[in-house]
Amino acid sequence: MAAALRDVCYADKTRRILALDQMAESARQEYEARPWIEEVRPTKDGSITNEHFNEGAFGAFRGALDDIAKELGQRKDIKAFDGDQPLRLEFINDWQGAK
Repeated sequence: MAAALRDVCYADKTRRILALDQMAESARQEYEARPWIEEVRPTKDGSITNEHFNEGAFGAFRGALDDIAKELGQRKDIKAFDGDQPLRLEFINDWQGAK
């Protein structure tokens, strides 16, 4: 069983973290290259240009960072209740001691 798992590309934690790191770097580069996206829409009088935040690249970057932290065990989910309503609280372990 262990030998078979070695052949599965992302069964190894190190490989998963390296792949997530590559995804994060790619998303960061995309966001830095285009933090704002222009969308040109034709109208009967010419065109309108809309500019909006590059949510896709920013979200992909943050998501990859969150996945890396989860793989490293640096995210802890704790269940709490407000009356009878469950709350989802996420605590971040600051393992490097940054302030």
